[in-house]
Amino acid sequence: MTTTRSLVAATRAVAPAQAEEHLRLRLAVDTEAADVHHDLEHGVAGVVAYCDGIGCNGSTKGAYLALLGFRVKEMLGGLDWWRREGYPVTVGSEPGSLAPAAPAGCGC
Repeated sequence: MTTTRSLVAATRAVAPAQAEEHLRLRLAVDTEAADVHHDLEHGVAGVVAYCDGIGCNGSTKGAYLALLGFRVKEMLGGLDWWRREGYPVTVGSEPGSLAPAAPAGCGC
């Protein structure tokens, strides 16, 4: 019988205190679409960097605003995950709102 070695367990997990520190730091720099949507709905201001999706590093580059003194978080999954959650997207040069866009061709 062949035994398959675990690739997950190949590297030992860190101690709970180290895991806590790592996860706390991740939460300090990352956020998700649901949390951004919640803040927008409730008028909570903040700086969030995002890009098209997980295959894009534009949000990581945008998060470099932290080097200029801004407090910034990167939105995981970018606009791809934002759209998957069903949140509206506004295109244009003016600030958007959370009101859903009218369906294409509806004459609204």
